[in-house]
Order: sequence, then structure tokens, then C-alpha cells
Amino acid sequence: MMRAALFFAVALTVPISQHHSLQEFSKFTHNYHAAEEINRFVTKHSFIIFIANVTTSLFHFTIEKVVSSVSSIFGYPERILHSESAWHNNLRVMQRAELQMNDDNVAHKIRFLAVNYLNKVAPSVATSARMIGWKLFETAFQISPFTPYQYHRAFYRERPHFSSSINQRFAMGDKSPLLLTDTDEVNQLFPLKFVVLDRHNKTGWERLISEAQEKEILFDFTDDLKDCILTEGLQEKERTFNEKIALIEQEIATLSNIETHKCTAIARVKFECQGEVIGGMKILPIFSPLSPDTIIKTHPTLAHHFTEETGIALGAIQLRRLIPEAFPLPKSTLHVETETAPPLFADKNHFIERLKEIRLKNHQPHVAVLGKSFLEMIKGLFDKIPTEEWHELYQCPPFQEIIENSLTNILHHLAAYKDEAQFIQAIELAYAELATLLELTSPYQANDFQELYPTALKIVPESLQRSVRGGLGKTAETVFSLAIISAREMNSCKEISTVWSEDFYFEHANLLGRNRSFELVMSDPSIKSIDFFGCSFHPSIDAKAKSRYNQRNLIHDIERIFTEKKETTHLTVALDCTNDLFNSPKTQELLAHFESHIREGRLNIILFGSGQKFDMLGMDHFYGSPFSLINNGADHWKSFDTLLSAEVNRTDLLSNQWFCLLYEYAPDSPDGFRKLFFDNTREVLRKVPEKLAPLDGRTITVIPIDESAQASFIDVKIRGSFHFLRSCYLIAYFYSHAVAENNKASIRGSFGFLHPNITMICSDDLTTLRLHPGILRKDNQAILSFLHSLN
Repeated sequence: MMRAALFFAVALTVPISQHHSLQEFSKFTHNYHAAEEINRFVTKHSFIIFIANVTTSLFHFTIEKVVSSVSSIFGYPERILHSESAWHNNLRVMQRAELQMNDDNVAHKIRFLAVNYLNKVAPSVATSARMIGWKLFETAFQISPFTPYQYHRAFYRERPHFSSSINQRFAMGDKSPLLLTDTDEVNQLFPLKFVVLDRHNKTGWERLISEAQEKEILFDFTDDLKDCILTEGLQEKERTFNEKIALIEQEIATLSNIETHKCTAIARVKFECQGEVIGGMKILPIFSPLSPDTIIKTHPTLAHHFTEETGIALGAIQLRRLIPEAFPLPKSTLHVETETAPPLFADKNHFIERLKEIRLKNHQPHVAVLGKSFLEMIKGLFDKIPTEEWHELYQCPPFQEIIENSLTNILHHLAAYKDEAQFIQAIELAYAELATLLELTSPYQANDFQELYPTALKIVPESLQRSVRGGLGKTAETVFSLAIISAREMNSCKEISTVWSEDFYFEHANLLGRNRSFELVMSDPSIKSIDFFGCSFHPSIDAKAKSRYNQRNLIHDIERIFTEKKETTHLTVALDCTNDLFNSPKTQELLAHFESHIREGRLNIILFGSGQKFDMLGMDHFYGSPFSLINNGADHWKSFDTLLSAEVNRTDLLSNQWFCLLYEYAPDSPDGFRKLFFDNTREVLRKVPEKLAPLDGRTITVIPIDESAQASFIDVKIRGSFHFLRSCYLIAYFYSHAVAENNKASIRGSFGFLHPNITMICSDDLTTLRLHPGILRKDNQAILSFLHSLN
């Protein structure tokens, strides 16, 4: 009887890929009659039962919100949910510390620590879990209360008004929506999606517009408006800005061949926020009236596709640090203690000695990886902090209390777990405390990762080791985007000849062009050379119909490029290593095979991957993209130095602390962690029921992945009538199945997380459900039980 309510609640929050219109999905899921139709055709429950279940869930959810609001208004204590108890206990410590400080900078740091604790880059959606009555969620998870907020690259799409308070400082306010970015230096990426025009090349506007073909037009008026766009609400400055806009509109009106629906006008801005300088893009209402609610519809290429496919949107850490209105903390009712307990760990060696008393059950694979990694990193952090700096922190009473709380909690979490499920929660809480310690101590500088990363890369031939340079990008999307731009700059900013391998990550393929697949390009005799090859050994999800995933023979592919495209002189290979081991035997073989090509300057290798998949060790607290450049350093490769220096490719300092600590003290951990997921996924794939084999006529199938390929997902294809509606139901059924099996599952769709989850990717003729195993082998049985129940 729960299934109808489960479907309705989960469908409201199911992650939908860019392959499907978000606006259409929003209309669909929030439309009462559509929900009724789904219920009739899919769930086979009576309409009355459906209404009863949904009404009951919504009633309890509404009552919870009403009680919470009344408690807030009248100052009554709210009921603290078990799933948020760790967060609220941490908040009490932070608020007590804040009350002791008169220093605004320190108070701001403490507030950030409170918000950041147990928050996620891609959070579990606890609200949905409560609506479906998932009691297991309340007892099995520890989360932040800020769970309705979305993955940071999609944050603006989900909450278009979150930058409104900042936008009031600028001309036109929300009539000119503001897209926040970490820096205003994002313009070098514009050519990936746009033909860019500004008033410096005004005489060439007509020609550039006529040559644009499929690309849209982006007018960048930053230089014209930068001196008057920050108005702070002053009418005189607003008038000056409006006068300049009027002149710009007059000039655009003279263009004869312009299609306004393909045009966007912006001004990039930078400004100080909470003591830090960040950036943004003001979208100007030159071609149509604008508002935050309509910007995705009126300018989807910039406000949606470009910002997400290049990863330039304001990052998760800075979002929490700089936009306090997005994460409103409850008011404190605590009082400062007049006497404080003597410090337990003023001598940092005391904590290390206590840590040595912890005896982890290292015969369990997940404990051996996560527990060992944590111990290596926490000990490494203490080694990294000079004794005098540690004592200096302890001389600041608020920081002392926070540190004492974190260290005590770490010891408690590591000692208190009883079974493997409790260990997963305990280690996640311990890593959350480590994030707090990293923010307070910050032992690494911004460029330290560039020194640490190459030393951890053990697969480079000895003759090439001096040719390796490492870096930490903002996201894999940003690294890949800059790599394409660097290849263009190498070719004097001309369009380059690109190609991507089968089952390459779809967002990367979109940037290269959907018509640039390896098979198409290599079979085209008019293409004489290749400049840029985006590829991966192991498959990412493919939303199209297919019968099998295979490992890619990249050595063969690169040999074919040099042999068949004979005018290829300088080839850049951007190898996505997300679904592979960091020290991968396949990558080692490739580097050894093309060693002479690299030394001769014919080949430039970029190894990159998403650090949010496995380098977080399942915690998802930070974001970044480790990458390495491997070339002979010749002048023709100099444009790729941009990857190491560009502001747009710089992650925040706290995430930088994590990656530096990980790769200095626990560099083998990410591969050990990856292997658990690859092994679990492979175990499920080997036991998929025969009835789901991809044969003609079957409407639900699981696509096999070749044994030689690293597998991180299970691809379930849904075909036939109402494939999208049936897929929505199956997602709800997946979570209802988890409830029935008393199994932990996360309501967030990606791989590398601690618990299983499922996500949806839609296309016209079929729907793909991408199912991801977690870190525990016991979860595999629940996944297989779900697959066996499909028919």
C-alpha cells in the first residue's frame, strides 16, 4: 500500500539528467492529474489508496513544518531529529564559541564551520525520505538539516533567488539576474558555446554573426559597464547605467541579421563578500525582460548548459561560506560558561597516543580502507601542524573548545561502533570532524598540491617523470573545458579537430560536439588531422540503446589517429580517469607505449578525473579535480599551462587542504576505495537474472559490461509505452524495496558514495536507470533482490 505514496514523494526529487527537459519534468511531477494517471497505469493501486497514502504523508510533513514554525516564533525548543542530532550537537559547541568572540572574522569562520558540518556537495534529500515515512532514514543516517539544497553545479537552477540579496547591490537588481561564480575570469571558456562579441570588435559584428552557424551569440559588455554596474541602490548611478544600456541597445538595433532568441548579453562582475572576492555574471535584459524565475527558460545555454557543463558555478564550499542567507542557522539560546574544563589535548602528542589505543577491525575490507586512511590522515595532519601553531590555537578559547570537541568526538566514533553499518556512520562523522580541523589549521598553501600529486603517480616511465606536472582543478568539467580552450589557443584560436571515444562522459562529449565520435571521424576522409582526443578506458553511462559496454583499446585508437590522419602533428589526449584506478596498469601501459611520442613533442597527455567520486572516500564534503600534464615542455604546449594557473580552475582552499592531506599521507587510499566499488558492481553484474539480458522485445534489460572493464554502475534500460512513467515508479520501488529489506540507501544519484542509490537519464525512446552499489558487499543482495523482482 505504500508504493503509490512512495512514487509520488520520490518523483518530486528524483535526479533528472540534462537529457530531459527539467521544465517538463517539473510540470509533470507537480501536476495532480499526471500523478493520478501514473498511479492508474503503473502502480495498479486504487485511486482512493493513492490519495490516502499521499494525504497522510503530506499531512505529517505539514504538521512537522507547522510545529517547527510555531516553535521558532515563540522560542519553544524544537524536536531534534535523530538524523540531525550530530549536527545540532556540533551547532551548540559552535554557537557557544561564537558567543565568546568579538572578532567578526573569527565569528564568521565559526559560523561557516557550523554550516559546513555534515553538509554535502550532493546531499541526501531527507525531506523526501520523511515524506515517504522512511523511519530507517531517521535512525540510520546523520546529516545536515540543509538537505533540500541541490548539487552545487545545479544550485542556481534549483534555487534561482539565492543570489538575490547580493544582486540588489548591482544595477537593475533581479531584473538583471546574477549567476554567481568563484571568479569573474570565466570569459576564456565562452568560445566553447558562444560566438563572443564586445564593443572592441563592433565593426566585425555583422560578419561574426553571419558566421556563427549553430552557435549562439554572447555579447560581453563587461568593459563598458564595469565602472557603473555596482550601484549600491544609488539613483544617480542607476541612471548612468541605464543611459549606457540605452546606447548599447541602439547599436544592437542596427544589426540586420540578428536572431534575438539566439542572443544573450552579460556583464561580468567581481565584488567583496564576507571578506573574499568572488565573481558573477549579470544577464542583461536587452533581448527580453528577465527575472530569476525565467532565466533558465529564456537563456538556457548560458544559465544552464554552459555553467553546468564547464563547472564554473559558485562552488559548494564557497556557497556555504559566503551566502549565509542560503543556510539560516537557528538563533542561539545558549549562555557562555563562566568556567571551562581544562584542555585535554593542549599537547597534540597526547591525542596521538590516545589514537593508538584504537583497534580497528582491519580484516573487514571497508574498515581496512576507510579506517586506515583516516588514521593516516589525522596523524599526518598533526605532523604537519607546528607545535607552536597548535599552542597558539589553544590560546584562543573558542577554537580550543571546537578542537577539543572534534578530537573527543573522533575518539568516540572510532571506538563506539558495533557492526559494519555503524562503522560507516561513525567514520563519516569522524571525517566531518577532520574537515573542521582542516579549516582551523589549514597547513597547506594553494599551490602545494602541484608538488605532492606527481610524487604519488607511480605509473610514469622514469624517462618522463620530469615531464609530469600536477594540479588541482575546480571540477573535472572545468579541467576538461580549459584543456579544449588550451588546444584552440595552441592553434591560434582556430576551430580544432576533435574526437571522443565511445561511452565517454556525455557532458564532455557535448563540449566536443555530438557528431565527433571516434567511429564517425575516423571514417570521414575529409578529416585529415586530429588535434584533441577525449577518451576513457572504462565506460560511462550511455543514455542511448546499446547491447554491451566494453573496455576501450586506447593504444589502438591513438595509433590509428597518427596512422590514418596523417596530417596530425601535435595531438592532445585528455584521458578521463574517473572510472579507473589512480595508478592504473592501463594508463601505465599507454604511457610506456607512447613514451617516444611524448619525448618528441608529438603527444600531450592530460590525466584528469572527478575528485567527487572516489577521492572523497565516500564523504562528499569537498570538491575538486586532480589532474596531471605529461608532455616534453616544448613551446607549442605552453598554452596548456593555463590549467595550472587559471583562476577559473582553482578550487577553494578548504578542499585544497583535503586533497593535499590525502595525497601526502594516504595516496593509496583512493585506489583501495575504488576497488571496493568496482568489485561490488562486478559481483552484481555477474548475477543479473537472465530475464533481464538485452534481447529484442524485452522492455526492461540490464546492459552487460565486459569483464575487462572497470564497472561502477548497473545500466537498467526501460523501453516501451510509458517508459518514463514506469521508470519513475521503479525508482520509488527501489527505495521502498530498501525500506522492506531494512537496507540503507542514499537519495542522491552518483557513484563512489557509501550507500547504494539510483538515478534517471531520459531520452525520447527509452529511459536509463543508473544503479550504483555502495561500499558494503551485503548491499549487493538487496540490489539483486530488486533486479530479480523486475518484470
